[in-house]
Amino acid sequence: MYQTVMSPLAGQISSRLRLLIFTVIVISGLFIVTGLAVDFTIYYDAAKLTLSGEGSAYYPYDIGESFIYHPFILSLLSPFTWLPLSLAFITWTILSAIGFAWVLYRLDEKRWQLWWLLWLVWVPVVETFYNGQINIFILCALLACYLFYQSERHILAGIALACAIIIKLTPIILLGYFVATRKWKIVLIAVLTLALMFLISILQFGSDPLIDFITVTRLSSGAPPIRFHNLSVYMLLVQYLPVSPNIIYEVYKFCVILILMSLTILTFFAPSHVHGTIFHIFIVLAVILTPIVWVHHFILFLLPLWHIMQKAPQAILIRMLFILPSIQRLLELIFALFIISNVALAGIANGIIAYILRLPGILLAGWLLYALFQIMKRDWSLDKSNQEIAQHTGN
Repeated sequence: MYQTVMSPLAGQISSRLRLLIFTVIVISGLFIVTGLAVDFTIYYDAAKLTLSGEGSAYYPYDIGESFIYHPFILSLLSPFTWLPLSLAFITWTILSAIGFAWVLYRLDEKRWQLWWLLWLVWVPVVETFYNGQINIFILCALLACYLFYQSERHILAGIALACAIIIKLTPIILLGYFVATRKWKIVLIAVLTLALMFLISILQFGSDPLIDFITVTRLSSGAPPIRFHNLSVYMLLVQYLPVSPNIIYEVYKFCVILILMSLTILTFFAPSHVHGTIFHIFIVLAVILTPIVWVHHFILFLLPLWHIMQKAPQAILIRMLFILPSIQRLLELIFALFIISNVALAGIANGIIAYILRLPGILLAGWLLYALFQIMKRDWSLDKSNQEIAQHTGN
């Protein structure tokens, strides 16, 4: 189980670690000078454009290159536009580092400093930091939602869930989870909080950005174009099956809906002590079943990983979590080198590497799901055994 007792964070950090964190933050902030911080630049430019009223932050739409978040995120980004881009990115990186440190601290209060050092070399974390990605804040919101849910603070859990959903739409499947567990207050508070966020963005920017967001969301809900870095199950199927991508996408959508409905029904009938494990199954599915998955999305796998380590420690899981995304990134680099060095060799590389490029991330998700379902099965069986013992004792 996650740590639920708060302790002063600042007092736990040694002077050497503070120096290390400061150095990492400064170096990360300097990524902007070398042309990195791609995602944060998109956020920053979108907020500036919307505030100026000179155009839409959502057009022209290009997958992986455009601003695709709710206008409320533009409201949150507004203060960053008061700073030059370089200073804004450094500030963003500092906030990301604080959020990431908080996540590690709450997951493992005794060894969080060690984990901080380890995760800084893990590919999804590195990519999240140097791109200035927003996923760390989704990670914080999901962890806060789970902690508040476990401690019966349902109002705060609902607010945290709304924060996760407003940043990225996929955690909306957790509303189905909380309906199945009959946590109506969490669902109600999440919906009301989302409505308030909609209202705030309309009051600040008017209705046009919201209309553009809805339009772009509808556009992006179709079959995505084939992209080299897209690591989704859908893209893997497109790559391997000799069928039209549109047909695959329609069947894939049906299967995803069926999987989520089945898991929701399973949650409804599951004993309460299994619900925590099912929560993390939902998180894995929210990441891997979307049609577009970039490697930095794997940072959300931290939560199910720690749940597995607490319930059934498996050293191999740690190795897989580090190795598989690293293999995927290595394959991308090899492919890029082929393209740069020789066009003919690039064709060969595409035929060999591209066919295995998406397997590491999907294998990682599959391993997490396997471990979580094994834990669920074990705990559910223990519950049935305890009920049988109680019945025999009663007789």
